[in-house]
Amino acid sequence: MSKSTVAFKTAPETGLIRVDLAEAVDSFAELYDLLEDYSPMWYSEEIHDRAQSALILLRESLGIEPALKSPTKKQKSLEYSVRNR
Repeated sequence: MSKSTVAFKTAPETGLIRVDLAEAVDSFAELYDLLEDYSPMWYSEEIHDRAQSALILLRESLGIEPALKSPTKKQKSLEYSVRNR
């Protein structure tokens, strides 16, 4: 099994499913982007930092540039309101 492939064991009747690690990282990045875009109420700065760190670590481990999105509209709005108090 290559370094970039992860195997997940499934039910005995279905056997083994191979998942490409790079595709898994891409999927995680899409979920991260959705969280950044929609910024749900429960999406705290702590959770954001953990998700961002995990994404950077995963991308670096595969030699992928850790390109992250710029701040969301909600983040910019919060920054603006804090600066203009």
